Amino acid sequence: MSLGALNFLTINYFGVQNMGEWYYAKENEKIGPVEKEELLDLIKQKVVKGEDLVWTQGMEDWKKTKEIDALSSTVDTSSPPPNNAENSADVVEESFFSSEGRLRRKTYFIRVLLLSIPGAIFSVVSEGSAESGLIGFLALITIICSIFAIIQAVKRLHDINMSGGYWLLFFLPLVNFIFGLYILFKDGTAGPNKYGKDPKVRVAESS
Repeated sequence: MSLGALNFLTINYFGVQNMGEWYYAKENEKIGPVEKEELLDLIKQKVVKGEDLVWTQGMEDWKKTKEIDALSSTVDTSSPPPNNAENSADVVEESFFSSEGRLRRKTYFIRVLLLSIPGAIFSVVSEGSAESGLIGFLALITIICSIFAIIQAVKRLHDINMSGGYWLLFFLPLVNFIFGLYILFKDGTAGPNKYGKDPKVRVAESS
């Protein structure tokens, strides 16, 4: 139905209207009359939106709510949040210093390799006659690197859709070796999982 036809039916069906009475259209349905204060409340509640058509006596035709000075100040013009589920797992970002997110095999291998260097230096130096101060410093660095290595292992587990708590298996003799090889070579989940987005940016495999 055109705006002109809607306006014509309004005038002829309801007769002479009071200036304070308004009508609004939702999904091609004319609703009203309502008082101006009531209409303003509906706008605040976002029942009537800026793109919805409204009309009152004295107007030549129906107009959008946002185009009427007496109503536009109440219209919420803020943009709606993007439909990307900001709090979903798909947007969890990976950081070197955080156990959140996922880590692909290649990145995991490089990081763990680099983090193991201080430990290797500490092993060599501690067997010599180096000063105790240097040994203590290297021991501290080794501990810090070990903590960061655990963080990387947790994210590698996330990539294969496993809980990060499984890193405790590294404390079990023999099991730690087999488990270490498993998370090193096991391919991650294709597409996002509950721990974050796919670091390889793949589409989830259809079942």
